[in-house]
Amino acid sequence: DVGSVEPGVNAEPDSETICFTFRSPLEPGSTHELNMCSKQVTLTSSRQWSPYAGVQADAFTCERVEYPASDGVLVPLTLARPRPGAFSGPGAGPRPCLLHVYGAYGSCLAPDFRPEYV
Repeated sequence: DVGSVEPGVNAEPDSETICFTFRSPLEPGSTHELNMCSKQVTLTSSRQWSPYAGVQADAFTCERVEYPASDGVLVPLTLARPRPGAFSGPGAGPRPCLLHVYGAYGSCLAPDFRPEYV
């Protein structure tokens, strides 16, 4: 999956488990626990899309591609878009696109869920 992993609160230094959170443009956030001995990952909690949004994450797809800049350097691009046929048919209307970019000084924007973009 395309997204970012962030360490969670791991207060016990001798623990066999660590917590981490995964987020992506389609995932509002899920917290997992990794057992470092067994290498088993367990989902401990997850946030869901608001039912008021009128759509759910499975209506979209997310992928990571690279596009060459004018100097030839490949720039990563995260695309979150409707799945083919998800919003088709009579009265489907336009499909607007929001482009959110930043590319300077070695900075990178992590793929992140933003409910205001849905």
